Amino acid sequence: MPERPLLIFPQPTQAERRSLPPSIPKGPRRPSPAEQRERLERKFTELEQAFNRRQAELRGDPAGAEVEQVLVLQTVGRIDDFVRALKGLEGLEWMGDLDTEGIIPDEQFYWEEDAQKTLSGRLYLIMANQTGLRQLLSLWEVYRANPEHPQFVRGRTKWRDLFNLLRDIRPWGPEDRLHETGLLEVWKERVQEGVERLHVEAELWPRRNPDQRLAATRAFEQAVEAAGGRTVAQAYIQEINYHGVLVDLPIVAVEVLLALGQTRLIACDQVMFFRPAGQAIAPRPEEEPLPGPEARQDWPIPAGEPVVALLDGFPLENHQLLSGRLIVDDPDDWAGDCPTADRRHGTGMASLIIHGELDAKEEPLARPLYVRPIMKPFPGFQQTYECIPESVLPLDLIHRSVRRIKEGETKEPPVAPEVCIVNLSVCDLRHSFHGYPTPWARLLDFLAWRYQILFIVSAGNYDDDIELAVPRTELGILRADPDALERETLRAVARQARFRPLRSPADATNVLTVASIHSDQSPAAALGMRVDPIQSQGLPSPINAQGSGFRRSVKPDILCLGGRQTYIEKLGTTHDNATLRVSRAVTPPGQRVASPSTTPGELTKSVHTRGTSNATALATRSAHRCTIFWVSLDKNLVGSCSIRDSRPC
Repeated sequence: MPERPLLIFPQPTQAERRSLPPSIPKGPRRPSPAEQRERLERKFTELEQAFNRRQAELRGDPAGAEVEQVLVLQTVGRIDDFVRALKGLEGLEWMGDLDTEGIIPDEQFYWEEDAQKTLSGRLYLIMANQTGLRQLLSLWEVYRANPEHPQFVRGRTKWRDLFNLLRDIRPWGPEDRLHETGLLEVWKERVQEGVERLHVEAELWPRRNPDQRLAATRAFEQAVEAAGGRTVAQAYIQEINYHGVLVDLPIVAVEVLLALGQTRLIACDQVMFFRPAGQAIAPRPEEEPLPGPEARQDWPIPAGEPVVALLDGFPLENHQLLSGRLIVDDPDDWAGDCPTADRRHGTGMASLIIHGELDAKEEPLARPLYVRPIMKPFPGFQQTYECIPESVLPLDLIHRSVRRIKEGETKEPPVAPEVCIVNLSVCDLRHSFHGYPTPWARLLDFLAWRYQILFIVSAGNYDDDIELAVPRTELGILRADPDALERETLRAVARQARFRPLRSPADATNVLTVASIHSDQSPAAALGMRVDPIQSQGLPSPINAQGSGFRRSVKPDILCLGGRQTYIEKLGTTHDNATLRVSRAVTPPGQRVASPSTTPGELTKSVHTRGTSNATALATRSAHRCTIFWVSLDKNLVGSCSIRDSRPC
């Protein structure tokens, strides 16, 4: 039988047009135009009053000479290409739109077949000054005068659709700036640790006009100084409409911010979101590393230019399994701040990309691996983590790193121009996907398009405890019945699904998002007090992030082996049900990788690890091999080629 048999397709035929069955549900019930006029009258009056109050508050403030506020127009349903409706309207500037779901039905908007079913719609965000507010009120007066047939001039008819679907209109306020940002949780952690100051990232409304952007930045910085803080760093990336400012605030000022206290900072109209400083955190294992396998003398020495870049922690360059196989680029001179004993995550990811699982005994990659460190060791409350330093904006760091690879910086040539695959086995633990692409995701989408490179990104891990729906006294019975334990574990993970959204930047569209399969190639080993909750082959790992991507796109894109994650019974809890916590044991099961040692000068250690980071590294290894195969194929067919002509699979 041929390896690739011909596929014979049938002859095309004309199909009959069939009408949709009448049982298909219609759109939600919405108010009539006359009802809309009545219900929106009060909202526009309140909007005008709120704008006037804000103007009175800032009358004596030199930073707020002209009042500008972002208005939120929430519709039930969507209006395509509404941005065109703003064309030519002075004082109104389009800032973006957000899909929104879970809108609670009310007496005006609801599904007739199910009055309790939630609705979906969109938030339209518009920057308005005093002139813009007058323009908006005049448009409302046109609709109000004749809601059934409003006499809008040509080019303004989209406003009729907006007013017909409008559910709410209001200024963007303090609650919006803190909604689902995770700042409260981080503040509680730092209070427990006894710290006195906290780094906070403020994402400002992106203004393309340089003068407006400068004025907004100055107004925000004055509000920060009034709260006892200072500006640490800032970045403006026009291509993705991102303007981030990193500030250092007293912990008390953050408390007031979270309490929505009446301060200039929380009322700062220039701010879209307040977030904790972006973090990509890699915790260390619970035990000492194990002896590692010996490097074989017959392994080929890597040659040529790197085609894969690893953006991660600082690797242990002289580890016997990595020596001579890495090109470490450290333009920020971080090496002195990274003790060799804490270079764990970068070492493990480099090991997986180059060698695969060490227990599988595969040949290493034929080309060197380019590594740009983006994480440093950080002494946490109970243990040392590797994370992106709080003194830098993560987006700025990633942007500069990729630009340095492909374009160079400060008039220097690109450092690794042949790179066409970038591995990001990190994610922002403090910023998850909630319906709208995160700034990290927008950046990767742009960079993937700009430089025609493939980003391979981890979906993210959730090391949360798993509470089973069985009493603690029955855990022993479950351990004796692997099938029953697996069922209970999968049910428990499914119950937690809505609390496990994708970690940023896994929600990006132009990247390959990878999650973990609960499997590895490690040898059988005694588990002791640990328990492996999933025995079936090929099932997703219980620590995977879950949920779809932007506009319900399918995520993750692929799953790869990520190691079997074991658990330990969590004792001393207030739960009556059995609860499992993640084990970070360095022994099997798991994927064996190179590791630093706590003993100075020891360069042969290894550990077994698990997670979506591992799965992403293995996917990167496969993409590298596909790329090199494509180049080899081109050479055989054409006679010569450049790596620039290749594309990763």
